Amino acid sequence: MIGLGGLATSFGVLYVISSLVRSRGQIAEKRLLKEWGAWPTTIWLRHRSSYIKKPTLIRYHKYFAHHVPDWKQPSEEDEKANFENADLLYSTAVDWLKEQCRDEKFQIIKTENAEYGFRRNLLGMKTIGIGLCICSILLMLFIIEYRNGNLQTLLTPKTQSALFEIFSQIQGLAMLLNSIAILVWLKIVNADWVRQAADQYARALLASCDNLSQKDNS
Repeated sequence: MIGLGGLATSFGVLYVISSLVRSRGQIAEKRLLKEWGAWPTTIWLRHRSSYIKKPTLIRYHKYFAHHVPDWKQPSEEDEKANFENADLLYSTAVDWLKEQCRDEKFQIIKTENAEYGFRRNLLGMKTIGIGLCICSILLMLFIIEYRNGNLQTLLTPKTQSALFEIFSQIQGLAMLLNSIAILVWLKIVNADWVRQAADQYARALLASCDNLSQKDNS
């Protein structure tokens, strides 16, 4: 029973951490959407977009016009006159396309979506991650100073023994790894890094129009 209780507690803690990471990621996502103006999948379908070659864009639009129920392809003039309505049409077409790509054959789309979610969540945890790394480094410095005899009067003998046991072998490595982690958080985990993954997902999802079209013709 004690073992089961510990296991349940561990799963509970993991669930809370997972929920926190996801929540922070969603907050970051809202901020990113304001910066981007729309989901990359919507941006890529615009006539004025340069992400897709014109013939390919026309092919995607035609596919949606023939397959998405009650979907009307916005012209370039329609898009200029009412870009919000055009974006809404593109967004609904993307929503429809997602439902068509839930089959296991579209594994690349799931992979790219998972990569986007991973990067988004890391961006959401950036402040917390850097803070934890800094706290860990400060703790290691504290232990080093203590072992040098500068802080021994601050801790009880029992606490001293426990700290020596925990940190005697790992303090140098821990400081190095945390320093590297801070550099990664600062240099790699940013909005552009997340946008790159979002664009990769957009490319994979929209490319499925050709795969689905071939399936219809077979």
